Amino acid sequence: MNRKIYLWGIATIIALFFASCSQTEPENLSNEAEVTFTLDIENAIATRAISDGTGANQITFAIFNEDGSEIFTPKTSRTISGNQLLNGVEIKATLVKGNTYKACFWAQNSKCTAYSISEDMKVTINYEGLNNDETRDAFFAYTEPFTVDVNPRLRVILKRPFAQINVGSTKDDIDAITASGVKVSKSEAIIEDIPSELNLFNGNTDKPVNVNYALAAMPKEKLYVDTDGDSIKEEFTYLSMSYVLADTLSSTHKMKFNFPDDNSTEVIEMATGLETVPAKRNWRTNILGNILSGDIQFRIKIDPQYEGDININNGAYYNFSEETTIENCTFVFDNNDTLATFASTGGQLLTFRNVTFTGYIGAISFGEYRMGYDGSRFNYNNYLENVILTNFTNNYYIVDAGNKVAPSIVVYGNSTLKNCTMTGSKTLAPAEYYCADLGITARTNALIDGGVYENAYLWAQSKTTIQGAKFKKIVAGVLNHTNTNLVIKAGTEIDTLRIAWSGFSTYSPKFTIEAGAKINVLDYTGTVSTNRTNVSIAEGTVTTIIENH
Repeated sequence: MNRKIYLWGIATIIALFFASCSQTEPENLSNEAEVTFTLDIENAIATRAISDGTGANQITFAIFNEDGSEIFTPKTSRTISGNQLLNGVEIKATLVKGNTYKACFWAQNSKCTAYSISEDMKVTINYEGLNNDETRDAFFAYTEPFTVDVNPRLRVILKRPFAQINVGSTKDDIDAITASGVKVSKSEAIIEDIPSELNLFNGNTDKPVNVNYALAAMPKEKLYVDTDGDSIKEEFTYLSMSYVLADTLSSTHKMKFNFPDDNSTEVIEMATGLETVPAKRNWRTNILGNILSGDIQFRIKIDPQYEGDININNGAYYNFSEETTIENCTFVFDNNDTLATFASTGGQLLTFRNVTFTGYIGAISFGEYRMGYDGSRFNYNNYLENVILTNFTNNYYIVDAGNKVAPSIVVYGNSTLKNCTMTGSKTLAPAEYYCADLGITARTNALIDGGVYENAYLWAQSKTTIQGAKFKKIVAGVLNHTNTNLVIKAGTEIDTLRIAWSGFSTYSPKFTIEAGAKINVLDYTGTVSTNRTNVSIAEGTVTTIIENH
């Protein structure tokens, strides 16, 4: 992009006081060099819009030694015109040759009073104020340690330390409330557990607080987001826009938005389904859908609007320290290179009710594998009711007891799945991997109560009870001296149940098929043991048994 025309005429010169050179031999005795920092905003855009960077007209900087223990250039602020950062700004400093330094920079709107900067370059954020405040947009950068030689030049790319949290409404949503006589023009945002301090020297954040941005007029412009990955941005009406400090790794936060009716005392509240909204530094989190007109339907998408061509995985890690219920919402994932993990810190119950998962990601994990053998890695309690996953694409594939598996959803610990629908999964794994909509991991104790599933895989060492559910195919793994413990109860229908030998042993599979269940094909092809002492099959429950021994 040929957009950078550096404005050398706006340079700021800072000189440190070192011993002056003699007039007779200045070029030989000087131990100083002028360092030039060229600052600009990453992927800045030239048109006027929210978060276009044109509001950043005040630059503050300081220069430290490489470990930050000593400040060589004290905190210094300069005012520029708002457009200059879009094209490049020079800052100069005279430093000692051969010494190693580190510089940090902060750029903000001079009208914003929410930020205070200490002498050691820590920014404290005051979140008291109005929602939809564009003047809060700001940028920062810090250099890697650099050693001064003869007149060195360094380019510094400024990025937002914030996540931008947007709420956008569809045209149908706006048309519906307009027809009903409701008019909404202001919004309030409540966002929990947000850092309030940024260390400019290293980018670390600290001091989490709860944010409450007060009622203020909604943005006048439209919100544009590519929701389906076709490179065409769809148009939404802006309902809310908030800047909050965020880390480089995705974190999740409980959020709430209020939209009062201008024509009455009614307030439209949006909180259900926003218990774990992801936020990430220099990314936009877009909450999009029918927000205002009765039956709220929305989805959440993390948008790399500011990151341009930089490849950053946008999976999510949801870590819960208290009992949590997530219901009536949709999670949209759009990156196959990572996992979405929902994990409790100490066995707290996580409930997912009327939740839809769509898009593509490595896999969705309820719980996670934790190192150690104290049982903590299996200490999860999950309850999934009416969870829907259809036509999902996964990219997570592993080998369990010799069986190659690519599951879309995997569960750990004590997990109940009630009346869920999981069908049509596709995988980017090699062709020899079995693509499963659902995977029950090792040492998991699972109850599947009703629902429709296409393909499932049961890890060796898992314990699963199925009642009243329908499956196209279940593959159950068998491992040396341990196996899948499977109980199939009345009302269950399975087209094919395949017992998959690991290749490491001749150990017998273990399962029970109770009266009232129906298995069309029981396939022992993968096993080598003819010992059926661990198998109990009620009369009339299996129509065909296939063996290769």
